[in-house]
Amino acid sequence: EELATIFLPYPNSCKRIAPESFAPISIAWGMDNRVAAVRAINVTPQGTRIELRVPGGDICLHLALAALVAAGLDGIKNEIDPGPPAEGHLDLDETIPKITTDWSKLLDHFDDSAWIPQAMGKDFFELFGRIKRMEHQRIISTVIQEERDELIEMI
Repeated sequence: EELATIFLPYPNSCKRIAPESFAPISIAWGMDNRVAAVRAINVTPQGTRIELRVPGGDICLHLALAALVAAGLDGIKNEIDPGPPAEGHLDLDETIPKITTDWSKLLDHFDDSAWIPQAMGKDFFELFGRIKRMEHQRIISTVIQEERDELIEMI
């Protein structure tokens, strides 16, 4: 989850991560499983590929690709076994960890990472983390129109 802030860069990014939406909520990989975070497709040898299904259209493509490549290279270098592919309806499987949709917690996972500064550089890590915390503070301190309307109704 330490890379989730890169793949889900805004609070609204997290809102599409919901059960029964074909957006992945499970931290798992699966063979042609659309609700897994990583979907492996192996219909033909020439068409074999993987999809990272977590990011939406609001990502910085270059940054997300760099993070994905860094994670893949780290997995190869350290011979990390991803385990068997997850099967079935992952949204309902309580044994599989889920992606948190609390943006503040995603920022905490990023900040707590020892791997990201090593893999992507300390300068990037510090600057990106600072920017995201500033964005978070601005967002949580902004009163949106719906909140104003609700308060006016109560008065």
